[in-house]
Amino acid sequence: MEHTKCPDGGNVSLEIIHSKTKSRGKVVQGKPQIDINVQINGNISEVECRDLNLLDIKTIKMLEQLFNDRIKSIMEASIHTVQQKFGADIFGFGEIIHRSNPRAWKELRHDWDERYFRTLPVNIRVSVNIQRLGTTKDSFLKDMKE
Repeated sequence: MEHTKCPDGGNVSLEIIHSKTKSRGKVVQGKPQIDINVQINGNISEVECRDLNLLDIKTIKMLEQLFNDRIKSIMEASIHTVQQKFGADIFGFGEIIHRSNPRAWKELRHDWDERYFRTLPVNIRVSVNIQRLGTTKDSFLKDMKE
């Protein structure tokens, strides 16, 4: 379950039904890089937003983008924290580089945690697809507040 803020206040929740993550490594001009592609299918489960028409395709696309940004931000912050605070490759990025370019890995592995992992560029692409909607009417909480 993932939550994000609505543009006009309130929150909306996404129930993640299926996710698929592909990670690829590459070495460009002697510098390693990781590309992560995340595809998520989910359902809108809880809506506490004001004036949000879930039956409008533009609203669904806007929500998908909000969830894309939110999930990408969480992933980037987690990776950055581990790189800077701990400097230990708990994600297995070194193994991804090793599989993609064994020859380059022979040079990189000796200084991986200290030198390369801490500054490793990780490019994240998230694609959320909302399949179904939960509540499509205003929340009963709105009526209670009035």
